[in-house]
Amino acid sequence: MSVVSVGASLAQMLFDDYKRELFNYRSEFDQNVHCDGIYKDVFDGQVYRNLLLNERQLFRNQGDIALMLVVDGFVPRHNQTVTLTVVTCYIMNIDPAYRYASDNVLTLAIIPGPKKPYDLMSYLKPIVDEITGLSRNGMVVKKNGETVYEGKVYLLGATGDIPGIADLMNHAGHMAYRGCRMCDTEGVRVQGAMCFPRTGGLLTMRDLIEGDELRNIVKVPHLFTSLSTFSGAPFFGMDEMHLVARGIGQLLFDLLHHRNNSKFQVEASNDYTFQFDQRKSPVAIMAESG
Repeated sequence: MSVVSVGASLAQMLFDDYKRELFNYRSEFDQNVHCDGIYKDVFDGQVYRNLLLNERQLFRNQGDIALMLVVDGFVPRHNQTVTLTVVTCYIMNIDPAYRYASDNVLTLAIIPGPKKPYDLMSYLKPIVDEITGLSRNGMVVKKNGETVYEGKVYLLGATGDIPGIADLMNHAGHMAYRGCRMCDTEGVRVQGAMCFPRTGGLLTMRDLIEGDELRNIVKVPHLFTSLSTFSGAPFFGMDEMHLVARGIGQLLFDLLHHRNNSKFQVEASNDYTFQFDQRKSPVAIMAESG
């Protein structure tokens, strides 16, 4: 399997004057005033702000580049029995209005089938290792003998659809008893479905780096936890296509609103911005079903 060089792909884009201008979005964004509670882009988020302000001095150079690794499986039209996996990188430095255009996305590898890879990390290792090298040593792009770019490259996170993120994290998946990849909570099986009626705190960095056999928590691959940018569970956030574009907000509203569901209700709370009937909690309903 051939893997496209991250550094070479970025250098080719940065060699072009127009493309290079697009990379200035991150540094210009950082110069704007940030207001708590207003989230315009990933650079407003707490994860990035922590990386920017902590003692590791990340993203201090105006030219530093933030990448998001994306893994997604697909079935080719010509052979519906085969599953291929494409590995791409989003360049977060580019304005969201242009970020996801095909010519601004780095396509790095297509992992052959016929099924999804048994050892995904073995395919991702050369890509992540190259990005790690670029984060330590940086890169320089020259045009006609003059330096037009100088900076470092960091992996801000890794994402995909829900099964894809589970593979990236060594997670059992959303139908397992430890189905939440972010929280320290166990599920309850009700009528063939896995439900999570109880809340739990976020999994700690130690949980994700070391794992915990007694609590059935599997550690995240060292390939990611060894990165200077590893931020814990938020490192594996979901992108817009698998969240907002799929109507998750409307789905949650419909799930909670009494107009559509008079039985399964959230426990009493005054923290919600819309009204709903507070009739029964999921825990009570499961107890009745049990």
